[in-house]
Amino acid sequence: MMHNIITVVDENIYLDYINKHKCVVKFTATWCGPCKNIAPLYKELSTKYRNIKFLEIDIDNADIIADYENVKGVPCFYFYNHGIRKNNLTFSGSNIKLLTLNIESLNCIINTLFSNNSIDNNSIDNNSIYNNSIYNNSIYNNSIYNNSIDNNSIANNSIADK
Repeated sequence: MMHNIITVVDENIYLDYINKHKCVVKFTATWCGPCKNIAPLYKELSTKYRNIKFLEIDIDNADIIADYENVKGVPCFYFYNHGIRKNNLTFSGSNIKLLTLNIESLNCIINTLFSNNSIDNNSIDNNSIYNNSIYNNSIYNNSIYNNSIDNNSIANNSIADK
C-alpha cells in the first residue's frame, strides 16, 4: 500500500490541513540521523491510519512553519485534531513506541466532539469568565478610570486654570 505522507512547505496549506483534519506533523531535516531512522515507521503508520493526515515538514525548506510552531529540534512530532494541538502528545526525538502510542491516541479521539453542537463550540472559552466577567463589569468599566483623577483631576482644576 502506498504511503500517506504529505510534504508541506507553504504555511497556508499547513494551516488548512491542521485546522480541517486529524494530523500528525513530523518536523525533519535531510541532515538529521534520527529523522532518517524513524522515517520507515512514520511511512508504515501513514498506511495503517488512513483517516489521519501525515504531514512532513523539512525545517530547512519551511522555516516559517518551523518558527510558527517554535520547533527547537528534529525530529519533532505535533498532533492536531481539527485545529486543536494535542500538547500532551507532542514530543521531540525518535522514540518509536511513543510515536506509535501517540498516533493511536490521536486515532481514538472521537470526531463528533467537533460538530456544531459540541463541547468546543459551547465551551468554557465561549461562555467564560471573559464574556461575563471581571473584564466586562470590572474596574475598567465602572472604575476609577471612568470617574477618576484623570477626568476630574488636579489637571482640570489646577493652578494653570486660575
